[in-house]
Amino acid sequence: MVMVNADNDLVITKLKYTLNGYEQNIICLTPEMQETNALKLRQQIIGDENPKKIILYSTGHGSMLFKLLRNTILKSKNLIAVEKTHTEILGKAAIEIAKWLKDKSRIRFHLIPVCSKTFIFTDKFDNFENPLLTINRGEQLPLTKEYSTDGTKNIYVVS
Repeated sequence: MVMVNADNDLVITKLKYTLNGYEQNIICLTPEMQETNALKLRQQIIGDENPKKIILYSTGHGSMLFKLLRNTILKSKNLIAVEKTHTEILGKAAIEIAKWLKDKSRIRFHLIPVCSKTFIFTDKFDNFENPLLTINRGEQLPLTKEYSTDGTKNIYVVS
């Protein structure tokens, strides 16, 4: 899924199926980070993967980057392009979600939960250079990490 916002930032969300659910990978590309060559930009967005569907949407109307992506860079039979604001499609989306919830025959999958913030555990208030334990943003949940120090019987467990 590729989203173009009003500042021409690209937010690329890739979902990969695993036995535990879908792994979600989010990449944000500001205009300065985006390649100027069409083939390189396509490679930057899709990579070496061959997605079954590409959903492209814009948070506003008339974005030149959206039109370039739709008509040239991401053009394929697998592309679904939506150039409407969230308020314009909210009603239809709510109806579709209600249909999915009522349909008991569908197989349900879930996104694997990940940590939304970085957590740093230290032994002193301002000791961020030498943390005891760090939990990075994007690590899969639930997680269990241990930390023990030499010469002490204290064991710190985060779970």
